[in-house]
Amino acid sequence: MKGVKTSTLDTLFSKLIRERADWHCEACNKSFRNNPGGLHCSHHASRKYGAGRWHGKNASAHCASCHRKFTDNPLVHAAWVEDKFPAHALFVRTAKLTVARWRTRDKLELLAHLKAQLNAIQTSRQSGSRGWVNFVDWAAPI
Repeated sequence: MKGVKTSTLDTLFSKLIRERADWHCEACNKSFRNNPGGLHCSHHASRKYGAGRWHGKNASAHCASCHRKFTDNPLVHAAWVEDKFPAHALFVRTAKLTVARWRTRDKLELLAHLKAQLNAIQTSRQSGSRGWVNFVDWAAPI
């Protein structure tokens, strides 16, 4: 089965989500600072829904085990999102119903925005900040 293609935006967004979580699984809290490849960017609503593909409310950092558990059990995943991030759950439901039109210039602006947000979190980490750090989402063109 062919999946959704990944892009530079996907790679950057994934790193931002994992950095936001301070390289810890948001479900089991296992640290992946010394093994960054073991932590995934887990989308709550599939990446095929363009309105939420690169939005922070649509993703969490999960280890491979938790990611698989949630992928195999969508109702358990939805309940986890609802419990941990109630406002995100509403966004996820809305994103699935929203058609997004991504123009090239929108993607370039988003890329610059995500780079700036990642840089801000990494700078705060260098200053000693630990734990979950939120970032500012860029509004999807709808």
